[in-house]
Formats: sequence, structure tokens, C-alpha cells
Amino acid sequence: MLFLRNLDRDERDCLYFHCAFSLIVVVFLLAPLSYSLGWKIFLLLVLYNLAVPVFGQYLGHPGWVNIWLFVFPLSIFQILPDLFLSTVLGSLVFPNTGFPFIGTVPAYMGLMWSLPLFGIVYVATRLRSRLEAGKIYAIVALLALVVLGASEATLWMLPVWHAAPQILAPLHIAVYVIIAEVILGCATWYAFRSVENQGWAARIVAAFTVMLVYTGALALSYLLIERLLRA
Repeated sequence: MLFLRNLDRDERDCLYFHCAFSLIVVVFLLAPLSYSLGWKIFLLLVLYNLAVPVFGQYLGHPGWVNIWLFVFPLSIFQILPDLFLSTVLGSLVFPNTGFPFIGTVPAYMGLMWSLPLFGIVYVATRLRSRLEAGKIYAIVALLALVVLGASEATLWMLPVWHAAPQILAPLHIAVYVIIAEVILGCATWYAFRSVENQGWAARIVAAFTVMLVYTGALALSYLLIERLLRA
């Protein structure tokens, strides 16, 4: 309760919203419905990506909408690095969950990245009036490590994806990927700060640039970890 009292209304609403959504996810995934796993995931992702801007507007939190307007197109672009990993490097595997694929990647992955990236950017925006820039980037890097690392460590059980057998992945966390994902978190925060008060064109260009940075980080990290250090 003391923790909640230290939060302002925006932060409490965001916490309650994500707790409620997490409960919906658990109930929906465990419910004995006739939908395939892939369709369940897709419907949950659609719900999240609609609910964030709608509730943000309804509750009077324009910052939610502003963040979503950046991470949503970035999430769509993130299909490209997933294609690179699964098609070119062969280091990532997406099992068939009963949902249409784009090449080797389930199409719903274009909506999935908005969840962790929204959370990371949201926390950073709430901290920027309290901490200096360097400390915020350190927190963003730590959040990316924890949040995206937890995804790597758990989502293989559904299964949504998993590292290929030849990849160094203790606890199912691909080492080369998690390094690149820390860079992704920092690049996302930097890009959002640069365009948060600009229009759609600037946001889309910035989001596409973040995707390119992430793809390059994946390629370099794969080269260093998988091809040089492990050789």
C-alpha cells in the first residue's frame, strides 16, 4: 500500500490496467476454447493494442497514447528482424500455433513488441523529471534485460518461439539476442524522446531506424557470440 501511495494517478492507472490485462491473458489462455493458441495470442494482442490508446484517452492520460503511437509501428517493423533470425541465421524457431505466417514468422508477432516496449518507454517517461539522463538509460537497459529476458525464458513454454538447438541459450535465453535487446530498449527510448512531439512521418522514420539498429545489433552480436567466441 505504501508503494501505491507513492505513485501518482497516471502511474496507478497504468499499473491497474496492466494487472487487469495480465489476469485476462491468464484466464483466456487457460480457458477451454476452440481457438488455436495462435488465434488466442492474436486476439489478446489486438485487445491490448486497442485498449491502451482507448483507456489512455478515456482516463485522461495522453502520454499513454503518445507512447503507443510510437511503439505500435515499431512493433510492426519488428517482423523484419524476426524474419532475419528465423530465415537467414536459422537461430530462431517459431512453432506452428495455428495462425497465418509471414514467411517463417507468425503474423501476430507484428503486434507483440508493443507490450514490452510500451512498458519500458512508459517507465522512462515517468522518471525523466526525477533522474538525470544517464541513470534513465541505465534503468532502461536493466528493464529491457529483465522484461525481454523473462519473455525469452518463458514464452517457449506456450510455445511462441524458441532458440534453435545450436544456439547458446542458458535457461532458454539466447545470449546474443538479449544483448541486442538491451540495445533495442535504449534505442527505442532515444528515438521516442527525439520524435515524441512530432507527426506521423517522423515517428515512422524513427521507428524504422530503431528496427534497423536492432537488426544490426542482432547480426553483430550473433557474429561475436556464436561465430567467434564459440568457435
